[in-house]
Amino acid sequence: TPESPDRENLLAVTRQDLSGADQSVREQAGRAYANLAERLRLGAGDAELGAAYGAYGMVLQAAEYYDAAEPNLLNAQRLAPGELRWSYYLGHLYQTRGDLTRAKAAFGRSLEIRPGDLAALIWLGRIHLDDGGVDEAEARFRRASTIAPDAIAVLAGTPGISFVYFDEKDVVRHKLVQAVVKAYEAYGAAQA
Repeated sequence: TPESPDRENLLAVTRQDLSGADQSVREQAGRAYANLAERLRLGAGDAELGAAYGAYGMVLQAAEYYDAAEPNLLNAQRLAPGELRWSYYLGHLYQTRGDLTRAKAAFGRSLEIRPGDLAALIWLGRIHLDDGGVDEAEARFRRASTIAPDAIAVLAGTPGISFVYFDEKDVVRHKLVQAVVKAYEAYGAAQA
């Protein structure tokens, strides 16, 4: 339909066998799946159906059924492409599975939806850092620090990152960044 151009491309989802999960997880997933089935039966609009797919996907993701969560979250994203949370959850799903390329794309999509989203900036920076993209990581962290200067403390404890204070300005440090800063400092000293 004109209202739903991507409905034809929705991925098939099934009720996940959660017999090995805790009772509360089985109950939450059962309610979320029943709600999804009801929204499908009633021919719900895109936003409502997307929320139902997303709710089921979120329960599955929280219970660590990542392969089952993914198509639900992708369907939610297709039905509600302007909804930040679906790309954000997909970013975490892909990061958890070690698919850093797809995680970067998903968090990048979050930033297309809301360019100043602090959480997406920080997570994308961390993923770039994990993937060896020091310059890309530093750009995301720097942007995050301009949005919320105090929030950069979220990075404390991230492997490979430490903070050094220069003239009351926080600088995120990674070994490669440290070498670059030392080179600039040496260059500056030689020019003085």
